[in-house]
Amino acid sequence: MIRALGALVVVLFLSGCGAAVGTALRIAQELDRPSGRRVAPPPRTPIPSLYRDTSNAPWIRSYRKLEEGVDWWLIGTPVDVGVEDFTENRHGNTLVVSGESVPLPWVADVVKEYLTTVDATKPFTSPPFVQLPHGRDDRFFGLVFKAVQIINSALPNDFQIGMDENTYTSSIGPPPGGVIRVEQSSRSTWRRDWIIPADLTHALGFAVRLYDVDSRYGSQVFIDSSVQGEEALLQVIVHEILHSLGFGGHYDLPALSVMASTIYDRPELGPTIMLPFDLWGLRAFYDPESYAEWLRDGSRGYEVGGCLDEVVCFGVARLIGDADPWASNLGHTTHNLLAENPTLMGTVTWRGRMVGLTPANEVVGAAARLGIDLDTLGGDLDFTGMEYWRAGQAPGRVGSGLRWSDGDLTYGVVVISNGFIQDGTGDAGTVTGMFAGHSHEYMTGVLERDDLAAGFGGKR
Repeated sequence: MIRALGALVVVLFLSGCGAAVGTALRIAQELDRPSGRRVAPPPRTPIPSLYRDTSNAPWIRSYRKLEEGVDWWLIGTPVDVGVEDFTENRHGNTLVVSGESVPLPWVADVVKEYLTTVDATKPFTSPPFVQLPHGRDDRFFGLVFKAVQIINSALPNDFQIGMDENTYTSSIGPPPGGVIRVEQSSRSTWRRDWIIPADLTHALGFAVRLYDVDSRYGSQVFIDSSVQGEEALLQVIVHEILHSLGFGGHYDLPALSVMASTIYDRPELGPTIMLPFDLWGLRAFYDPESYAEWLRDGSRGYEVGGCLDEVVCFGVARLIGDADPWASNLGHTTHNLLAENPTLMGTVTWRGRMVGLTPANEVVGAAARLGIDLDTLGGDLDFTGMEYWRAGQAPGRVGSGLRWSDGDLTYGVVVISNGFIQDGTGDAGTVTGMFAGHSHEYMTGVLERDDLAAGFGGKR
């Protein structure tokens, strides 16, 4: 299906491999627990106060497109699941495309080989939380926060990493169980008496896992202070946190995986931090039941998506387990912040469509409306006339489906820069959206609930 949207969503595809530009990343090292003794943990930390919006989908810039002079943004991490037999309908001014994939047995083989190559072993039985040092740098915190969101977009919905508002004072002692500590510092300061001696001369990042006295894993991640640039920092942070989550080895196909042992200048146009093999591998590893079901059902996938005026596209894809919603501004980035747009005043309204998938692979459609009060930068996102078509049935014209649930959903939202998220009022669910068009003419985003994953878009 994604291919059916043609050049509008070319960012979802991969091309060849690039040339090496970085030094080797240090493989994660796991400290074996000596017989009869355990590593003493630091003093107990307070119960973490978590940033709950780490469960929001990440806003991700396409760095490859940026190099071409196009500021292209994605919400979520879209991956083509191989749909070839698709149907196409127009719902108003929105083109809606849906389909079911042909069998992709090679993907199953690749996922198995990937998990074997990265030596996947599961250290955490419950979601860990990430903690940063006292006196953290706000820019680094923001990148770690985004890295966690990117990883969460691949993890199953019931295993989402959190970030702790509390900080740690020193990494001289080992981390407590259930915690992934992350700091940026000079590699010359990384030596610890609880770390197995290793050559860190050329390391850009380093992750170590160990037990505490309660036989729980904790992890310490170091990022070298020489690593600069948003994309490079995100790659190294995500790489090392994935080591902490159980990927002990490397997958040395840098055009296909962030777990390559060397940072490459990647020419591909897919998600530029975690790539399809990482997304599929992490989902399969932390959701083995869905992975087994996917293998048993013949490696089929499902997609539904829409495009509005060739300015925004949005949709949902399912391959393993939870469906993954995504949205894109196709490079139509706004020229200024919504709050600073001189042509708008009062309450501004965008109208369009929403399309989604239920856990039973039923396609859901609805009218979408976003209203924002420019004085408060708050508002409401409404989905009305919600209807669904049974699994395997293409969405027909508006009104031809069966009513979904009670027929509508409403969310209070708040604007953040040129994006918006739920404010905690309204129905259950997580909303992540952004504005598009030079003067905020369009909006697009995603909705995630236990019973529905959806993408949406609208026009002023």
